[in-house]
Amino acid sequence: MREVLKILRPAGVAMLLAVPAFAGNPAADNVHAICRSIVGVTPGSSEAAACADSLMQTMKGRAFETAADFTGLQHPSRPFVESRAEERRAREEQACTRLKLTPGSPAYGDCVSELGLALDFADSTSG
Repeated sequence: MREVLKILRPAGVAMLLAVPAFAGNPAADNVHAICRSIVGVTPGSSEAAACADSLMQTMKGRAFETAADFTGLQHPSRPFVESRAEERRAREEQACTRLKLTPGSPAYGDCVSELGLALDFADSTSG
């Protein structure tokens, strides 16, 4: 799997993030659908890449076919970049719920937190 390296500086701390190239992977296509349809990111944007990478990292080692719910995805009323903080948080929680993580569990908390940080950073560095 080809990887692209990016330097990220969330909260003033430099970190190195490997962003895998997931093209053509059916599981990745499903994760991208969650990012588009639930989180509301624009395909091809830095937010879309951050969302997909964060959710793929959460799903690492899990069977996508049985672990995630990709049914009934609908686009949110407004794009991610135009949404309010509480709306973004609700979308992040819903995305992690779609990965069949149990709300209140450590894995769910990590998913929501890491997705939020990734999206916030991508949003702050784009445009």
